[in-house]
Amino acid sequence: MARIDLQSTALLPPTRKALKGDVRYVVHEGGTRSSKTWSILQALMLEALQQEVEIDVARRHLRTLKATAMEDWEEILKGAGLYSEKKHDKTDHIYEVGQGRVRFMAADQGQKLRGAKRDVLYINEANELSPDSWRELRRRTRGTIVLDYNPSMASAHWVNDVLKTGRVRRIKSTYKLNPYLTDAQVKDIESDVPVYREADGTTVTDWDLTYDGDGELIKGDPVEWAVYGLGKRAISPNLIYNKRCEKPWPEAKAECYGLDFGYSAPMALVRVQFQDAEGEDTNAHVDELVYERGLTTGDLIERMGEIDVSKSTPIYCDHAEPDRIEELERAGYDAKKAKKSVTAGIDKVKEHRLAFTPSSVNLQAEASRYRRKPDSDKPVKQDDHGMDAMRYAIFTHATRPTRRVSTASY
Repeated sequence: MARIDLQSTALLPPTRKALKGDVRYVVHEGGTRSSKTWSILQALMLEALQQEVEIDVARRHLRTLKATAMEDWEEILKGAGLYSEKKHDKTDHIYEVGQGRVRFMAADQGQKLRGAKRDVLYINEANELSPDSWRELRRRTRGTIVLDYNPSMASAHWVNDVLKTGRVRRIKSTYKLNPYLTDAQVKDIESDVPVYREADGTTVTDWDLTYDGDGELIKGDPVEWAVYGLGKRAISPNLIYNKRCEKPWPEAKAECYGLDFGYSAPMALVRVQFQDAEGEDTNAHVDELVYERGLTTGDLIERMGEIDVSKSTPIYCDHAEPDRIEELERAGYDAKKAKKSVTAGIDKVKEHRLAFTPSSVNLQAEASRYRRKPDSDKPVKQDDHGMDAMRYAIFTHATRPTRRVSTASY
């Protein structure tokens, strides 16, 4: 193989060594911008150049895979002078490199998962995958499986079971291992470093999360800094919705919808179905229908027609937008003001086991980070548009005097 000059970081050598070792799993756990993805892709490229091998690169959804790992992959190939239009199947996202074949695929494509087989598997942002998708991918991989993620998952996540197996090479990293970050990127990452103000007015910057004083947090976020800055496990003690899972939408119509209006912020529309399963908590199935910026109410009404939102099912809306609610009513929808109380609404939602559909990507992402302010019952107002829409639906509908709950078994 001819010499190739690569713009690499300190993560490339241990990744290559792990791929050649006697391990089943190579697990990259670290903070943001630590070069995990870039280094893994470089190592896979070198494997394909050296031997006949079938490699699959997967992420939960194709659109995010294209914007991240696939974009990096093409940049790496072009930088090494190895990219060829003739060897790139743009329909099935397959690249021929040296003696190898590298395919990019979405983990939510169930039929393809059941049929696909490979020698090496790389799952980008593994903490996004459902247990079912993980099982399908793992069973059809003959050799090494590489995982990467920011350590923000719950303790019950399937990744933790992988870490308990015997044949694992675990590689930890932070942004400090990436010498190619700009000053602006470093500054953005470090903006989460917690800063406390003591009673005497002095401040303490808690770079290594060892502060044990009683000062007031005036800047940064200890959980965000732990996960994305230091690459450490951190589950916020203030996380609001702990009882949640992923399930397909049940074979039933929506009992209600929830709508949080937006324009510069996302317009969020969800549907909800209440079903109790024997031996389980009350389930609220939640499905993300619309989550998009730049939509007017007229755009939303058009979209609702396209996705067949029922005009006879109640839509509980942000009470602060009476004009937009009236616009929905004039279009024939049963739009209503949602109940106002945030605290009582959250408490009512918490009575349910939230079952998000696999396609509810934004809802699941919001729920994993939706937390209360320290020493407060109020949630942090950030990236919560889907959570608001869900609360409007569940709280308002579940507290109606005539609410009916259907039953079903799984």
